[in-house]
Amino acid sequence: MPRKLLVVFGATGNQGGSIINFVMNDPFLCNQYQIRAVTRDVNKPKAIELRMRGFEVCYGDYDNYSSLLYVLQGVDTVFIVTLPIYDEHMYEREVRQGKAAANAANAQSANLIIFSTLPNARVVSGGGLDFTEPFDTKADIEDYIRTLPSVNKAFFIPGFYMQNFRSHMGPKRIADGSYVLNGCVSPQTQLPLIDITETGKFIGAILHRPGNFAQASPPLCAATRLYSYTEIAAIMTRVTGRTVRYRQLPSQVWTQTVGADRIKGHALATFLWIELFGYFGADTAGQMVYARNNARGELTEFEDWLRNNPLQLQ
Repeated sequence: MPRKLLVVFGATGNQGGSIINFVMNDPFLCNQYQIRAVTRDVNKPKAIELRMRGFEVCYGDYDNYSSLLYVLQGVDTVFIVTLPIYDEHMYEREVRQGKAAANAANAQSANLIIFSTLPNARVVSGGGLDFTEPFDTKADIEDYIRTLPSVNKAFFIPGFYMQNFRSHMGPKRIADGSYVLNGCVSPQTQLPLIDITETGKFIGAILHRPGNFAQASPPLCAATRLYSYTEIAAIMTRVTGRTVRYRQLPSQVWTQTVGADRIKGHALATFLWIELFGYFGADTAGQMVYARNNARGELTEFEDWLRNNPLQLQ
C-alpha cells in the first residue's frame, strides 16, 4: 500500500524539523507517511542536510501561491506554521500567508490540515491588552481554517520554549556575582515549558489518531508542565551551582532589557497575558495535562533539559 504524503512547512525550523524526525523514527508512522519538506531556501544547510538524509525538499513561499499549489500536489496531511515579522505589516502579512497555505491545501484536496496556532488574546482579554498581534494573527488564521468545509483540521499550541533561557531570557550577572532572571510579572507567574524539539511527540499523537483531534476539538496545548519563575530560578541554581534568582522589574524598566524597539510592546503583552489569563487561556493547566497525556513518549523536564543544554554563564 503506498504511503500517504505528509507536507511539512517550516521543515528547517524547530517545529517542522521535530515532526520530520519523529515520524521517521516512529515504527507505525514511518510506514504510513512519506515526507515532503518545504522551505523558502532549499540551499540552506538544514535543507541540504534533509536532502542528504533522503527527504524530498521543495521550495515553497507563502507569498507565492503557485509554489504552494506545487508543493501540495498529492498531499494527504499538511503541517502549517507561520512566522511573525515584527513590523507595521505583521498582522496583515501573517494572516494573508496562513490563509494562502490553507487555501492551497484545500484546493489540492488535502485530507487534514494541522496548524500551529495560539490563543486569541484580543478576544479573551476583551481588548484590554495592546500589542497582542503575535497571538491574534494565529488565532484568526485558526478561525479561518475552521470554516473550510471540505478538509479535516487539527490544531497545536506550543508552550513557552525552554530554549528561550539559553538566549535572550537567560540569567544576567549582577555586581555581587550572582545571577538574575529579569521579568515584568510576579515570581508566581507560571510558564508551560516545552522543549520545542519535542513538537513531534504531540503532532505524532494527531497523526496516530487524527479523528480524536480534528474538526471541533480544541488545540493540543503542548508543554511538559507549569513552572513558576521562582521554581525556574531554583532549578538553574541547582544545576549550575551558581545563585540565580528571579527579579521582577517595573514594566517600563524591563522593556528596556528586551532589545529591538519593534518587539518591546509585543514582549510585554505576552507576559502580561500569561500572568493575567494563563498562557493557553482558560483552564491552562487542564488543557496542558490533556495534551501531555496524549503525547507520544515521555516529555523532558526542565531540569533534565538544562543539564543537557548548559547555560553559558559568564
